[in-house]
Amino acid sequence: MKDRSFDKVFVRPPGNSFSRPEPHLVCNKINLNLAKEQHEEYVSVLKECGIDVVRLPPNEQFPNSVFMQDPAVIGIAMTFIGRLRHAVRKGEERLLVMDMLDRNEPKGKLRRIKSPGTFEGGDIMVTDKMIFAGNSKRTNRKGIDQFSKHSPLPITTIKTPLMHLQCACSYLGDGRIIMAPDLIDPNLFVGFKSVFVPECDSYSANVLGVGDSKVMIPSGFPKTKAKLKEIGYKPIEVNISEFRKDLGSMTCLCAPVFNDL
Repeated sequence: MKDRSFDKVFVRPPGNSFSRPEPHLVCNKINLNLAKEQHEEYVSVLKECGIDVVRLPPNEQFPNSVFMQDPAVIGIAMTFIGRLRHAVRKGEERLLVMDMLDRNEPKGKLRRIKSPGTFEGGDIMVTDKMIFAGNSKRTNRKGIDQFSKHSPLPITTIKTPLMHLQCACSYLGDGRIIMAPDLIDPNLFVGFKSVFVPECDSYSANVLGVGDSKVMIPSGFPKTKAKLKEIGYKPIEVNISEFRKDLGSMTCLCAPVFNDL
């Protein structure tokens, strides 16, 4: 049984300009060749799990466009084009729309978040019965309000000081959310079962459920891997170390086409 909320994703491999993190970050230099290899592995795992992967071309103008999750929330019936907050990423929304239209994707109606709203896909956690929207450093209340007017699923807004809501939590399916309780209050997710990661492993709270109880998780977090196995999941470790240097995580690297949107 494919216990997942999407069967297709968009990805965009890193271009040659993906060689340094966002200007405000201070961290180790990105190994571009390794980043490209890691992205290929990420795509291979998706395909092995039966996901239809639509590969968009890399873009040198937008070094961070590899993080496909943020410019839009895509559904079969409706797609919400976001409005990115950080100056270096503005324009990725337009790029994504052009690429999708060139491929006649998606089939649903396009709706755009307009100023003064800001809206990024990393703040949108889609579940079977509702959507959690993060009022964060990158998505404001006005952006969420525009999204709420047309969403086919009810919206619960969560205020967070994080860059994105999904820095702290991810939906596993079957009414279960994995989360870092040091970053997010578990009591905000009423009616859902919680899976907690240790404080030292908070980065591993961002995972990608790909069906048949399989979950893509970042490599190097044995406690999280063991916990998921304990409750019946099949964790698949994927090394995304070079994307983590630019604050990227497991869900950031693809834009799912949600079946219920």
